[in-house]
Amino acid sequence: MGSLKPDATYIYERNGPVIYAREFGTTERRVVGYDVDLENKIFGMPQSRVARILAIYQMANQDPGMKELWNQLEVMYNLKKPDE
Repeated sequence: MGSLKPDATYIYERNGPVIYAREFGTTERRVVGYDVDLENKIFGMPQSRVARILAIYQMANQDPGMKELWNQLEVMYNLKKPDE
């Protein structure tokens, strides 16, 4: 258990991927673990999908036809996203 006291009562809390433990009745907490995402997600998507989107973006910078499609996609995104 490392730095945690034996026989103490702990409250476990999560903030994003970090897991903390704090002794009951105190406010000081210690990092005790991390969530391991077995699918390697980035922005909530599998890493392979993010890599594909980046590859499409890079290709669009080299191909005028794809660049026009990418620009149209950005326009559509800007029209549909909620007001900021």
